[in-house]
Amino acid sequence: MVFARTSARDLDLLPGIGPRLARRIIALRDQGLINSADDLARVPGISENRARRLSPLLTWDPSAHATF
Repeated sequence: MVFARTSARDLDLLPGIGPRLARRIIALRDQGLINSADDLARVPGISENRARRLSPLLTWDPSAHATF
């Protein structure tokens, strides 16, 4: 899925991400604080290990087609 355009509902489908974490991720993304996989570890409740596991599931290029 393309991170820049994904919704909290879509993020909720990722392993280890529930509705609460998804909302936190979206809130920080919308503030411009998450722009890469490394930035996911800034989200309270997401460890560096979890961020690394999620990274391959997300496309960071906003011009890319949505994939999941």
